[in-house]
Amino acid sequence: MSVGFYIYFINATIHNTVAREHLENEASSRTLSIGNKEFQYITMRNAVTLPIAYSLGFKEVSVKTFVSKKSSTQVSYLQR
Repeated sequence: MSVGFYIYFINATIHNTVAREHLENEASSRTLSIGNKEFQYITMRNAVTLPIAYSLGFKEVSVKTFVSKKSSTQVSYLQR
């Protein structure tokens, strides 16, 4: 019976070690993927210029409206 338990625990240890190694590889792969996507985002963000923004339909705002950071339970509507 002791030999059976010994074989079972050795098998479980090996299985858990392989599973942990697989998870570490997966985490490393995903971290690398996220880093690449962040680099692509920064590259694209730095490539945006005013002429590109205007060609996409953005325009200068003549009247600027700011939102207050104070928390309030009231809602207001500005009709023009």
